[in-house]
This record gives sequence, structure tokens and C-alpha cells, in this order.
Amino acid sequence: SRPIPSIVQEIQGLAAQGVKEVLLLGQNVNSYHDKSLDSQKAYSTTSYRSTAGFSNLFRARDGAGARFADLLREVSQIDPEMRIRFT
Repeated sequence: SRPIPSIVQEIQGLAAQGVKEVLLLGQNVNSYHDKSLDSQKAYSTTSYRSTAGFSNLFRARDGAGARFADLLREVSQIDPEMRIRFT
């Protein structure tokens, strides 16, 4: 997965240009995992846990690093008025 700082930097540039909506393409909520060294340090305790009573058909990716929820959190802090969509 693409590192969070790279995505944040690109969206900050778009926000500075007045863009009001971004679309994160190709993101699968269950598979995003930024395993870069910086991400592993910043998100060392982030791990995937399914909710009780639910099962998954995908292979969980264990280990330190940022997940999709972390990416959304970082992106949402760039501009509170910006709309964030993903597919």
C-alpha cells in the first residue's frame, strides 16, 4: 500500500489549490496496510480485529503499520470541509 505521508502530501497540495473533494481509488477497507518503517513506528500497536460475531473471507494482514481507518483519519484532518470518498 502507498505510504500515508505520500497520500497526505498530495491531498494537502490539492486542498491548497481549492479542491473540495478527493476520491481514494483502489482502496479496500480490509486490505490497506502501510508497512513502511515510518508507519510501523507511528502505528506500532495497530492490528486488525474483527468484531465479535462476524467472520471474514479475506486473509488478515498482521503486523505493525497503518490501516485504512488510520489513512482516513489522517486525510480527514487536512481540511474539515473536504469531502472524502473511496472505492
